[in-house]
Amino acid sequence: MRINLLYIIALLPALSSMGCSTAYDMMEIARVKDCESAYGADRAECLDLATMPYEEYEQERERVLEREQ
Repeated sequence: MRINLLYIIALLPALSSMGCSTAYDMMEIARVKDCESAYGADRAECLDLATMPYEEYEQERERVLEREQ
């Protein structure tokens, strides 16, 4: 958890000057790195979630935001 927080803090200045897709790609790299400690089926599932295409992420995000309204 602490490592994730450090990644986020380190990425904030860089993300503020980049487009959403590039920021998403950088966060995806961090999520894939977080899967390194998982094994077998857990690792496969973790990697599937970590490598979701940006367009799919954006659609899922829109669905969640619509439900909240």
